[in-house]
Amino acid sequence: MILGCLAAAAVTAALLLMNPEKEAPVVTATQQAVRKSLVHRSTEDVARIEVVLDSGKGWAAEQTEPGVLQEDAGFLLDSRLALSYLEAASSMEAEDTVSDTLDVAESGAEEYGLDHPSVTVRVAYKDGSSIGFSVGDHSPDPDEGWYYMSVEGMKGLYALDTGSVDLWTRSRDALAVVIQPQIYSSRIDHIILERGEQVSEWQLEGNIMSDSASDRWRIRQPFSYAADGTLMRSFLEALGELRMGTYVGEATEENLKAYGLDTPYARLWVHMASGIVGQTNADGELETMEAEESEAEILFAEPGAVQEFIVYAAFAGQICRVSTITSGRIYDKQAMDTVSRYLVSTAAEHVSLLRIERGGSTEEYRAEQRAALGEDGSPKLDADGGYVLETYCTWNGEEISQDAFLAKYMPLQNARISGSVEEGYVPQGEPHTVVEITDTSGRKERIRLYAYDSLHDAVQLGDDPVLFYLVKNGLGL
Repeated sequence: MILGCLAAAAVTAALLLMNPEKEAPVVTATQQAVRKSLVHRSTEDVARIEVVLDSGKGWAAEQTEPGVLQEDAGFLLDSRLALSYLEAASSMEAEDTVSDTLDVAESGAEEYGLDHPSVTVRVAYKDGSSIGFSVGDHSPDPDEGWYYMSVEGMKGLYALDTGSVDLWTRSRDALAVVIQPQIYSSRIDHIILERGEQVSEWQLEGNIMSDSASDRWRIRQPFSYAADGTLMRSFLEALGELRMGTYVGEATEENLKAYGLDTPYARLWVHMASGIVGQTNADGELETMEAEESEAEILFAEPGAVQEFIVYAAFAGQICRVSTITSGRIYDKQAMDTVSRYLVSTAAEHVSLLRIERGGSTEEYRAEQRAALGEDGSPKLDADGGYVLETYCTWNGEEISQDAFLAKYMPLQNARISGSVEEGYVPQGEPHTVVEITDTSGRKERIRLYAYDSLHDAVQLGDDPVLFYLVKNGLGL
């Protein structure tokens, strides 16, 4: 509450101390906050808004069509900001009446900071009428969120809430339409994130339209390794939700240096393949569109360096504020954060060949699709006249059911690493176990196990460096 009983008394006492010989506004200990309605109109009634800041700068804009404010310099205000200004200009209200008798024009302007107001606003309406007001000092009590306000042509001293003051005191640069990066999470196929000399790179292997695309991501830098599908989906979603916040200014050399973007904390580059994407229209309905191949590059300054919980970002020639809460999931991402802890990425139903070499012997499983045969030995046909296919499995040349294979394969598919080897570890000698998997598309996986210590085996996936170990017999074979 801005002025309750105690607050009203505090304001009176503070004003008396500031100028004991000057009559203070009429505020009694029993007075409750009295709101003052200044304007109550439709947003479409607003014709023009003029704002003058204490710096001598400001801005002016006209409502060229419902909900659209065009600044005199020619640019359109951001649609959300335009709506905020139109609502503030059409439904104007003082948070409280400090005094309804004080003539600020004759006395009191200096006392309340209204001789040099922080902002003066004039709103013209389409019927020819207008209103103007000025904002002075903050309440004497720093814990109260309001400022002194005087209204042109009216006696009285009023209180304007901090939120309204923040809106009206924004600089002209903060009004421009913010260009948003069009990052479609479903089309991303290549990501590079640089932080100083550290570079993390992810690339999708295979077709982006594949149902298993999220499980085909691979880390390219600073090492080569499979990326975890679930972790990558979360990363891609964060990229797709990235939004530039309030406009700060053009990405000039001077501004980039001023906001720490000449030597950025992080540089993000994202590539997107062409294809169909879905998006929500203004009516909240999902619609599809054809997206062309594209890329986006965003620079991030050091988080919180200028303002807490804010990171300054440069994109498409603009510098904007961005919340660290949402963007931190992106610029602080490291390759190791997305490393797959599973040893196998091929689902059981996609395995065509599984070969296990250990102890000098080899076991081999094969699966293939064949036309199912009827009782008379002829191929079965479906309703469309196509062959009915069945999966035939063999283990070391002997036919087994697919369920029997699944029972053997699931422990391998669910195997996870147990910990990390020391940095720079290189396995010695030959692997004691080699597992090779070929899926139905011909893609191959290879797992090699080396003796690490008495309880663990070092794991090498393909030709990737050895990063992890697992407990002995951890493959479940």
